[in-house]
Amino acid sequence: MTRTKITVLSIAIAISMTACTSTSNKSNVAVADNIHSLLCESQHRQARFVNEAQAMQLSKKDALKLYKLSGADKKDVVTGFAIAADRPPTVQRAIERLQDKPTENAFYIEVDIQNLGGLNQVLGHSGADKVYRQMASLTKQQIALLAADSCDFRHGGDEFSFIVTGEGLTISHVEHALSTASKNIKLYAEEQSLSDIVHPKHKNDPSKSGTGIIYGVSQLHAKAEIDTVFSTADTIVEKKKLQ
Repeated sequence: MTRTKITVLSIAIAISMTACTSTSNKSNVAVADNIHSLLCESQHRQARFVNEAQAMQLSKKDALKLYKLSGADKKDVVTGFAIAADRPPTVQRAIERLQDKPTENAFYIEVDIQNLGGLNQVLGHSGADKVYRQMASLTKQQIALLAADSCDFRHGGDEFSFIVTGEGLTISHVEHALSTASKNIKLYAEEQSLSDIVHPKHKNDPSKSGTGIIYGVSQLHAKAEIDTVFSTADTIVEKKKLQ
């Protein structure tokens, strides 16, 4: 490998490490406007790398090869969603977008898989992963139908999430998409004979058997704090679990 390519690889590693330890601050990274306009941290990180590599006279094709080699394009192996570390900088970027474009609305969505423990006990980890993957996919399909930019993440064992932003986007639009996803997932669970799987923590409560999704939505605003965005949606999910 040439010295230039080694240097470029070092850039990729540095960028990936930076993304995992800080929220994106548009004032401390001089990037092109089209790079800054990207919402998802994974896209932003890749675009920053390619921009730097091309400035060092490397072709875009070679830059992308080295970026992949660096491991900076890591995704969750079950869902294909972005890793948890990409979630905070993406939320920060969505907040910054609201500051620049006050006509847009943005929402954070947290989704919890019901009874993942029961799925693991009955189906084994590989079987439960297959169900998890399908549930995440069915949810993403509905989010993709929104007139919005969106990013997806797996940020916990039984949790995944989305950021959506768009002109004219309302919480009613988002809730409708999630409700449809939940209905589709219920049908999928019935087709796969998953509806009667006992919850290991609630063996005597049939209402907790089976599987599905529980979700919470929080709306972002131009002065929102990341922790509050997360905790608002998480609180909604936890309250639903008690119902």
